Amino acid sequence: TITQNIVLWLDSTNIDATTNASLTNGSTVNAWVDLTGKGNSATQSNGADQPTYSSIAYLNSQPGITFSNHYLDINATLTQGTSARTIVMVTAPNTTSSILSLNGNGHASNSGSILSFKTNSVDLHNSTITFNESLDLSNLNIYTARNSINANASDIENFKNGSPLTTSVVNETSIGLDDSIPRIGGYDTDRFDGIFSEILIFDK
Repeated sequence: TITQNIVLWLDSTNIDATTNASLTNGSTVNAWVDLTGKGNSATQSNGADQPTYSSIAYLNSQPGITFSNHYLDINATLTQGTSARTIVMVTAPNTTSSILSLNGNGHASNSGSILSFKTNSVDLHNSTITFNESLDLSNLNIYTARNSINANASDIENFKNGSPLTTSVVNETSIGLDDSIPRIGGYDTDRFDGIFSEILIFDK
């Protein structure tokens, strides 16, 4: 079932697991609580690297977490092995050069990322698979990445608001989900600039 397979659920309407009772507009976020109860919360102890809570972040008055040269770390258990995985993100970048890394640290030489936004397109796995989709700066969109057990790179599927995206470049032959620290927001100079509303990861 969905509840059995979900390993991460981050929801901007309930960042602190108390329906944002501890937050006000503009508050920095040091922890985005994993609502699955599995302890995979995204955290950041360094105040300078903490994103901010936006009570009305976007066009539909949906709250969100705004990243601008910030990042959150997730429990490393998310990166073990090469199991089937589905990642769903509700997000909007602020610029077409925004770089997003989830399930990898975002650094160009050591990414392992399974979904990223970079240079006007949607990429997967260290920018080796490019989907023909320009970044949409006007709305929150639902991006989904999906792979099967021991999949090749050509097996990865990506969707925007439920519609499949066409692959234009494939340079990898296999998918490795291993990395030391999975992150939201990238790392080093490769940082995401934009808003997250919700993130879900399923081992399925």
